[in-house]
Order: sequence, then C-alpha cells, then structure tokens
Amino acid sequence: MQSKVTQAMTVIKIILLGLFLSLGKTYAQDQATPTKRTLYFVVDTGSIRKDGRPYEIVSGEKLVTYKLLCPCLYRGQYPMFFRKEDEHAQRNYREREIRSLPVMTFKSLVELVKKEGNGMNQYSVIILEKVGKKYNAYRTQFSGVSLEE
Repeated sequence: MQSKVTQAMTVIKIILLGLFLSLGKTYAQDQATPTKRTLYFVVDTGSIRKDGRPYEIVSGEKLVTYKLLCPCLYRGQYPMFFRKEDEHAQRNYREREIRSLPVMTFKSLVELVKKEGNGMNQYSVIILEKVGKKYNAYRTQFSGVSLEE
C-alpha cells in the first residue's frame, strides 16, 4: 500500500516540477519580449483643407494608407502607415481625452521617421481620425515605401 502512495507522490512531484519549469520559461520569455512604445498622431480631415494637409489619406479596396507628404526616407521614399479598410476603431476618444495623450506633431513624427527609417516598426503608431466631436483610434503598421512608386 505504501508503494502506491509513494508512486502517487512521485507522479505529483513530477507534475508540479514540470508545471513550475513551464511557468518559469513563459515568464522569462515575457520578460525578454520588448514592449513597443505607443505614438499618437491626429488626422483632422474636418478643419484642414485637403490641399493644405501635410499627409494624404488613400482608401483602397483592402487598405487605408496615411502617406506623409515628405520624401524623407532613402531615395526620396515617402513614409506611410496603413491599416485594413474594414478594421473597426480600437477606441473612441473625446477631445478632452486627446489632450492627455502624448500626441506627436507632424514635424516630430517626420523627424522620428527620418531618424529611425525602417526601425519605425519598433513603435506602435495610433492614428486618431477626427469624426465629428470624437476621434477614432486605429493601430497602423509602418511602410517606408510608397505604394505608388
């Protein structure tokens, strides 16, 4: 009888040891994964005329592209951020909430793009589109090459 108890205790110890080792491995992996710094940029299509904007918004069949009108990448390439056309806003912000976010100016975003180039993928860029009195937040991906070229 004691041998069955001993065997059961050994099995429990092995299971607990395996569980402990797998949790430790998962924790170590989580610690090794760098977090992306989140940047916010406001796209206000309501108060800025289309011909006066320092960016261009192109809606295609599958993508919405935000092209910064600054050929500031290698060989005059335009920095672009894109998202899926059918993607819903992650969140809606009120104007007073926007004031508390670290929103980048166009100039500071361009300077960062010039500095980082394709390293911009280390950042999570949230485009805030003004719709009426609210702002829709969309997570975008960076592309250093214009789709038109």
